[in-house]
Amino acid sequence: MKRIYYILPTIALALFATVLASCSDSDDAVNTVSGEEPVQFFGAFNGGSVSTAAKTRVVDDQWEVNDAVGISGGNYYNTKYTATEAGAMTQLAFNSGKEIMFSTEIPKFSLTAYYPYTYNHFYDYEDTLVGMKEQQTMAMAKKYDFMYAAAEAERGSVVNFNFTHKMCRVIFKFVDGENVTLKNHRWYLANAIRLRGTFEPYNGKIQVDKRSLPGVEDTVGNIHYPNVPDTLFFFPQTPRAGTLVLYHKTYPLPNEDPYYFFEQTYKTDITLPELESGKSVELKFSVNDQRIRMVGFTINDWNDTAQPDVSATDTQ
Repeated sequence: MKRIYYILPTIALALFATVLASCSDSDDAVNTVSGEEPVQFFGAFNGGSVSTAAKTRVVDDQWEVNDAVGISGGNYYNTKYTATEAGAMTQLAFNSGKEIMFSTEIPKFSLTAYYPYTYNHFYDYEDTLVGMKEQQTMAMAKKYDFMYAAAEAERGSVVNFNFTHKMCRVIFKFVDGENVTLKNHRWYLANAIRLRGTFEPYNGKIQVDKRSLPGVEDTVGNIHYPNVPDTLFFFPQTPRAGTLVLYHKTYPLPNEDPYYFFEQTYKTDITLPELESGKSVELKFSVNDQRIRMVGFTINDWNDTAQPDVSATDTQ
């Protein structure tokens, strides 16, 4: 065989060219024989598309490389795909499980996708406790940014998943009021918001666990810089009336005892607006020398950047 190979190189090249030509109209020779073809996926946020993706990320407005989603449909179950590029739009590449393929027998089917990916026996986020303290680190907060998408897959075309946010984003903003300059403060909201709920990745259903009691000390924001919004994420729900408690530390002036500081406590009873899925709620509080009060709130779709005041109230 070795001698024939060197004596007849022209014949060998011709046979090789014939094999290449037979594969030119498909991804590879294996797929041609089996009739299977990998599905190509792209992902965007809140109704985005390949050309225009909404800037709605929890941590920022971008996918991160290796962000993982789970895709299901037909005979495929919770298959893991990951983002291949950083940016507002990314291709989702097969990572593990059974790769999703078109075939001659099944050239078309329905698919669902969710984020963030989880691998467990029940393929579910059942009875999830939202960690308030964890959300102070935005790199950790994204694990509560439950998203869902559905799409039809048809052979010959790519699948574009438009993910929608299922949680409610709540932004607490504290600003200086009369005779108060905020430097370092922390707060908690007692008896108002339930922290447990469920997210069902296979249908996008999300709901608060009404059997659970609202969080007390766990519903805490720690703000280390003045006038910086504190962003948290909750299951959709109707909050109860609650008490917002804010602690403000006043540090010593130059030439004063460096170990002395005065901690002022402010309280106000508030009723929060409805926390709806896919909505962004901004609450604005003014801290005066005598009291704290809510001076306004806005409610917008998650991906809206404009934040006009829709209501204002003084709770005391």
